[in-house]
Amino acid sequence: MLSAGNKINELQRKIAIAKKELSSIKLLEEPKPEFIHTTNMIRSNEYLAKQIEKQKTLLSLYDEYSKNLENLVLSASSIRIQIKKLKSHKKSGKTKKKIKTRRKKPKRKIKRNTRTKRRKRNKRRK
Repeated sequence: MLSAGNKINELQRKIAIAKKELSSIKLLEEPKPEFIHTTNMIRSNEYLAKQIEKQKTLLSLYDEYSKNLENLVLSASSIRIQIKKLKSHKKSGKTKKKIKTRRKKPKRKIKRNTRTKRRKRNKRRK
């Protein structure tokens, strides 16, 4: 699974490079006014051939990328199915149910400080 992720990252990097090269070819394709018309046509044909080559490369990279993504999704879904099977198997294996018992709360002892009570009474009287 880890190698599939690495392969996808590598393909993404190659796709970005191919896109960059394709855009640079389009920039170089513009005709130059100092050349004769036929020379510009020949240059244009050469650039179109390079552009078609890069587009083919880009398409093959996208094809490989989409296949790897499909494999990744399929493996993830098969893992999810296996987890569900394990959970259902684990649940069916239990025969005893746990019964919850309530614990009694411990009684709190109330400490009565007689000295403070006496002081309060004395303060009230005064």
